[in-house]
Amino acid sequence: MKFPIPRTDEHAKTARPSIAPEKLLRALLLQVLYSVRSERLLMEQLQYNLLFRWFVGFSMDDPVWNVTVFTKNCERPLRGDIAEAFQRRFVRKGTTPPPPDDPSNPTVNFHGEKAATPPMPR
Repeated sequence: MKFPIPRTDEHAKTARPSIAPEKLLRALLLQVLYSVRSERLLMEQLQYNLLFRWFVGFSMDDPVWNVTVFTKNCERPLRGDIAEAFQRRFVRKGTTPPPPDDPSNPTVNFHGEKAATPPMPR
């Protein structure tokens, strides 16, 4: 039989804070899009890359997460509904139908046709 360990004020002072799920998913998206090989390298990029910091939601002087905390927190949103909702919204935005043809500039397939204008003189 396991007894729960009571949380004390001392534990709250030494424990590392959790990572917000939306920031975590943004960081994971950066890792995939920029082919960052590991969480350690991702944290290094977040340390000095201003684009990464802005996208995740860090300000200039916010501390970057501990790699161990990031790795442990990665499992949480991927198991829950957060990742599914994120994926549904992301996939839905990526599958919008193309806009209709503009009458003044129609979409035409020119493959296999000869050029109507003569070549430029040399």
